[in-house]
Amino acid sequence: MVKESAGRNDGDTKDFLARGTKMALAMFLPGIKVLVFFSALSVYGPEVPASYGSTLSLLLVVLSLGTAYQILVVARLRKETLLHDADKPAALASVVLAGSVCLAAVALVAGGAALFFQHSPVLFAAYYLAYLPSVLIAPLLYAAGGILVVTGQEGVRLRTSVENFVGYAALAVAVFLWQPPPVVALVVIGLGCSLIDFATLVRSVLRAEPEARNAALRAVRIGARDMFSAQVVRSVPGSFSGSFDVLVLVMTFALVAQIATTLPVAQAAAAVAFITVTRTLVVPLKPYGMVAGRLLRAFEGTPEERGRRLRLFTASMALLLWPVALPFLIVPAFVAGLLGLEQEPLVLWGLRLVGVQLLMEPWAGFLSSVLKIVIAPHATVRSLVVLLWCTALPAIALLALTGSLNLLSLWLVMIVARAGFALSSVYMARRSLARSANPPLPDPR
Repeated sequence: MVKESAGRNDGDTKDFLARGTKMALAMFLPGIKVLVFFSALSVYGPEVPASYGSTLSLLLVVLSLGTAYQILVVARLRKETLLHDADKPAALASVVLAGSVCLAAVALVAGGAALFFQHSPVLFAAYYLAYLPSVLIAPLLYAAGGILVVTGQEGVRLRTSVENFVGYAALAVAVFLWQPPPVVALVVIGLGCSLIDFATLVRSVLRAEPEARNAALRAVRIGARDMFSAQVVRSVPGSFSGSFDVLVLVMTFALVAQIATTLPVAQAAAAVAFITVTRTLVVPLKPYGMVAGRLLRAFEGTPEERGRRLRLFTASMALLLWPVALPFLIVPAFVAGLLGLEQEPLVLWGLRLVGVQLLMEPWAGFLSSVLKIVIAPHATVRSLVVLLWCTALPAIALLALTGSLNLLSLWLVMIVARAGFALSSVYMARRSLARSANPPLPDPR
């Protein structure tokens, strides 16, 4: 019996790692397109890539809201529910469709407001308007990705992402060789990306399992009838709750980067590099958490066995991430050289703190993503707001006002807040398991 249990756990861990890695790569590859297009636009004056970067920053904030629908689908649907329950998928589809319209409206308002603060309004508007079709279908695209996760087709997402990357590369090469006027170049890139995103939605639907595809299309047809009903419209703001933690982090990092500009140049550059590095290494943990959450929700064992699985998945993440943290802790000078940072003592100690943060991320970045699936999409938002906006940012502002802020104190505050978030995630996971082991007694009335 022990050998059978150990073998089953080993198989579950391999399945989790395989599916999570496919999801992580599927999310990582589209991010590289930014570097590809920056390279293509390097043949123009500095105002062109600057406008592209400024526009992209706003679009990423808007699109981050759309990611909530992938989490919402994975959290609310199981494969059996999708295939055999017409009402629940249809209700979810109506919310997703209404969310698409809402997100496009938000994008128009945000873009119009940001236009007045641009150095090159024409370049900003050219790329922003050309990319708006992608914003409109973003919730549908993320929801389709969620269905692929629910049906265990993570490999389809990876295959589609690889194909998309080839398309982005071809588009960048075409712009680089053609070298049209800057406005035309940005319009071509924006429309090309929108076309690729639309093709991604079509391929995701076509490559889904036939039964799941038919069930999803049926849900969309039924849900479209009620997408503008009062009940659905009222539920749209709450449907974005799965992305609120992303918004909290994005806004926090933007403020920290702005505050860091008051530091000496070497320390300011290091602070921005730390934010980029941690974001690059932590974001791939989210798809692992999504896969782990789905597997835990589908598992029909006891709460003790579910807890054992969660600990096994978390330990697997630690084994993947801790070797990456070791160079930051042991040879920070080497890492500083790779990042092009100054070899100052404060910078080296800051890199060691980044290493400490990476040691905590299996319980912070990964476990919090699991909780968004097994508890609720907004499960971790409150703790993030308390720890970052109510604690870390005021502490950093106080250090800046008293003249005590430097790179080390800045990142030490961020590390303490992250440690608090990891402890909060562990507490929430334990409480969730305890509740499932001791469900409330039914009301005798």
